[in-house]
Order: sequence, then structure tokens, then C-alpha cells
Amino acid sequence: MILLILISLLRGASGMTSIVGVTPCSPWDFTLLVLSIVFLVVITAINILLVKREYTVKIKNGYQLVDGDLSWTPKLITKFLFSAFGAGFVASVVGLGGGVIFNPLLLSFKVPPSVSSATGMYMIMFSTLSSSILYSLSGILNIGFAFW
Repeated sequence: MILLILISLLRGASGMTSIVGVTPCSPWDFTLLVLSIVFLVVITAINILLVKREYTVKIKNGYQLVDGDLSWTPKLITKFLFSAFGAGFVASVVGLGGGVIFNPLLLSFKVPPSVSSATGMYMIMFSTLSSSILYSLSGILNIGFAFW
């Protein structure tokens, strides 16, 4: 998250100028964009490997899956990955919050509603925190509204 916030500060964003003077659509802007995409792909690959390893260890040790546990087969991982990518794309294009898209997605994978809503709140916490940090550092955040 820290690396993505740093890249956003370097690139600038809507309503914020770059802290180092990177102009939109410049070679540096595209370089930073590609860097953030590569970082996210690497993090996704690492998480897929960790989920596969954890699931394999559970199965080898005779762990009994309970109602709501997901069987992380390669087919389910692929389906989950593409569904999450599509949901993230739709949420960003339409401007909906992640919970509106991701909670029904998790429910469609037979995740219990309590786990789905907790996961949605966990994701929202990080996106809100990073946005708050970016707006605060750029001087756009009106801190007085928090105390009103």
C-alpha cells in the first residue's frame, strides 16, 4: 500500500499535482503506471501461491472443510481471479463502492454473509486510508469536517 501511495504522489491524481512535477501522459507518467501494474501483478501472483500452499497443507493434514470454506482448486482460483478483476473494473468505471460489487461476488462463491461483509469492510478500510493519506498530503482534505 505504501508503494502505491508513493506512486500516486509521484504521478499526481485528479485534483492533485505531482510532487516531483510529472505531467500527465508523459513518459515518466506511463513508467510509473506500468510500475504500479507490475507491482500489483506480482502481489497477486504471490497471494495465489500462498493460498494454494495453505490449501494443500490443509488437505494433506486431513483438515475437514466446513460450510463456507472454499476449495481452492486451480479452476476456482482462475474463476475468482477473473471475477475479481471484472468486478474491480466495473466498480472503477461506474464509480460504485467496492462493497456493492464485491459482496454479491463473494456471496455467489458461497461465502457466508458475515465473512463477505467483513471482507468488504476490510477492503474499504485500505482504500479509504490510502485516499485519506493522499488527500491529506496534497492539502485537499478538510480536517475540520472530521470534527464537525
